[in-house]
Amino acid sequence: MVRLALILIVFTTGCSKELESLFYIDPQKSELYWPEDQLPIKVKLSESFTSNEQALFEEMVLEWEASAGCNLFEPSERVQELNFTKLSDYFYKDRENNGVYKPQQMIEEMDNTVLAASQLFLELENENDQIKLFRIIHADIVFNSYHFNFNEYPLEGEYDLKSLFLHEIGHFLGLFHSSDGIMKSGTGPGEIEDTISSLESDTVFDKYGRFPASDLAEKGISIPEGEKRTVKVILYKTVNKIDKAKFELLPAESN
Repeated sequence: MVRLALILIVFTTGCSKELESLFYIDPQKSELYWPEDQLPIKVKLSESFTSNEQALFEEMVLEWEASAGCNLFEPSERVQELNFTKLSDYFYKDRENNGVYKPQQMIEEMDNTVLAASQLFLELENENDQIKLFRIIHADIVFNSYHFNFNEYPLEGEYDLKSLFLHEIGHFLGLFHSSDGIMKSGTGPGEIEDTISSLESDTVFDKYGRFPASDLAEKGISIPEGEKRTVKVILYKTVNKIDKAKFELLPAESN
């Protein structure tokens, strides 16, 4: 898959250049994956989604699982909508749940150009000359319902929920943005992208099916436990087709 590199890289103030270099995420040379002991992934949908929207989410999960050739998710459960105003709170205050949320209040990191955000917390597992392998330890999907309306059958000015579910689940599984297809960074009202391309299908199949990313862990230099740090990645689905992302190396005490 073609990956864009127009991204904002942010590291915590005070990190050494060595740490910045070690944990830097280059979408062309980084693999994000859920380890086998975390599969199938437990994910909860907030009660703000209707039962029909939950069923649609499950359908989109099945689309990605068909591409991967394996079971990636447990059936989704329900969780109370959380009244957080920061994306980071979904990790720090609700770490035990990998969730999909549709809050009605404004989220600090999501302005009127951001439709949704996928937030992943990673640990660098190992690296070699070709690739860095990051293990996903937590993930959330948050829709910007404060600024936008989403619908399975979008009316004028609304955004297609099916397309957005497919896109965000792709991020949840460790895919970066691409120049087109389901994983492109931007979209417009009523625009529909509801078919996983052969390139996107091959990417997720390679990650979890044909050549599981976990197999790569045995082929690189492992990071000692004492040196492991958590990296936060936020990938934004936007209305202006700009590839907007944020990577942040968290302080050691955040692990």
